[in-house]
Amino acid sequence: MKVRVQNSGSGAFDLDGLAVNASYGSGAGTPAAPSDSSPAKPLHGSLKAGASASGTYVFLVPASARSHVRVDVSSSSAARILVFRS
Repeated sequence: MKVRVQNSGSGAFDLDGLAVNASYGSGAGTPAAPSDSSPAKPLHGSLKAGASASGTYVFLVPASARSHVRVDVSSSSAARILVFRS
């Protein structure tokens, strides 16, 4: 999964505080195991004000459950949590 972050604030944004998690299945879901195998390229470092960056996150999800995936993106620097569902 590719995640694009844009810093619309006036100061630097800490990308190391970004958490991207996935789960699958109905209800609360089963946590998907993250993987650092290719093409994974998580976001790291600091993002200047007005800049944007993209990172790629890889999760292990059984083929039979790929139609019910939930991805949560949160940050230690911001109160908002974004949720994407397939």
